[in-house]
Amino acid sequence: MTNDNYITVPGWATRELGLSGHTLLVYSLIWTYHKTGNQCFLSKSNMASFLNITRQSVINIVGRLIAMGYIREVETNIGKPSVYDCVPLEEIEEGVKKFDSEKSLQVVSNDFTGGVKNLDSRCKKTLHNNKTIINNKKSIKKGNSTTPKKSAPRFIKPSLSEIRDFIFEKGYQVSAETFFNYYESNGWKVGRNPMKNWKAAVCHWQTKDRKGLTASSETKAPRADSAFATVAASAAEVYNSYFND
Repeated sequence: MTNDNYITVPGWATRELGLSGHTLLVYSLIWTYHKTGNQCFLSKSNMASFLNITRQSVINIVGRLIAMGYIREVETNIGKPSVYDCVPLEEIEEGVKKFDSEKSLQVVSNDFTGGVKNLDSRCKKTLHNNKTIINNKKSIKKGNSTTPKKSAPRFIKPSLSEIRDFIFEKGYQVSAETFFNYYESNGWKVGRNPMKNWKAAVCHWQTKDRKGLTASSETKAPRADSAFATVAASAAEVYNSYFND
């Protein structure tokens, strides 16, 4: 093709088919041959050169136009350019109605080596993913979650100096030696169960000691009050006898 050649752009290609850009140019080039009663036998390289676009773009656009039912491949020649022709507008409109009624969507692969790929594979993949999500939710509800449970940290027996430092840091009144010797003798167990947190055990001992001190002070308090009452009564007696005499 030379600079003297031209193509016809049909108005309905934009209004009815919604074509634009390079897609509109490729369709119009094939339509120019069609309206003269011929079929487009140009190679994809010649189309690309005439329209000033890449050959790969032409391959993708031609494949897309075939998938949409706007053009058809009349002849497939191995080693030679294929022959294309435009589908009449009446057939396109009929095909659009059928397309809408059947909801059969199709996509074109990027390199178009595999032609048009049906969306069935994507639908199956989506259904598979949805089924997996549903099954996971059911497993979680039944308590069969595949998430591994975190294991409890292994207990490490403290040294006497560690216990002393902790008691000093907290300002407790617990005897570090008594605490250490007690649990060392029973294999570091709380009741019948192995100890999990020795610092919590120290805090428990401190709480028990504070309760013991409080109970002790409450027990001794009435004795102090009784002694005070006795002294006060004696003083009152002395005062009365002195002034009455």
